[in-house]
Amino acid sequence: MCGLGAGYAIGIAGDAGVRALSQQPRMFVGMILILIFAEVLGLYGMIFSRMSYDLKTAESPAYAPFFGYMGAASAQIFTVLGAAYGTAKSAVGICSMGVMRPELIMKSVIPVIMAGIIGIYGLVVAMVLKGKVTASSEGYNLNKGFAHLAAGLTCGLCGLGAGYAIGIVGDAGVRGTAQQPRLFVGMILILIFSEVRVSCSFGESRCS
Repeated sequence: MCGLGAGYAIGIAGDAGVRALSQQPRMFVGMILILIFAEVLGLYGMIFSRMSYDLKTAESPAYAPFFGYMGAASAQIFTVLGAAYGTAKSAVGICSMGVMRPELIMKSVIPVIMAGIIGIYGLVVAMVLKGKVTASSEGYNLNKGFAHLAAGLTCGLCGLGAGYAIGIVGDAGVRGTAQQPRLFVGMILILIFSEVRVSCSFGESRCS
């Protein structure tokens, strides 16, 4: 939630900032400072999440594996939803652009490819979590169940957000590239940074 708030603040500040820069270049330093302070908000959540808690005495009820399997399912479900949205949204832009510039269609498929990769992250995490879930009689307690649920939700929701970002960027990016080819490199960089969101959660989920 800290990351959600930080990302929302950065989006609004960045949108208004780049518009203002075109009219007043002296706004650049102020915009950077605002973005830095917004980014710090996300660090609070990271620091809190790294704190360790002693749950070694957690119980091992029969329903403990349910949470582990829900974590695996969440990782796959939400990443696929994000990938599907990113693919559909980017495809709309590609189809609209391809009517006037058909020679750019294959070059503009990159957002669709990057959106599809998000689903692979979810598949890998889901398989890893599924392999760690055992019967409660074998010592699978609530601590492990909640940890795997959190790992799955982390990967899944980050993948959903990344797919949403890739879809919007891909739609606007391919349309803009058709009018200004120099936008292509910038679009690719933005897509890469959008994909990094789910990559970070992928590493965190694998640690659970």
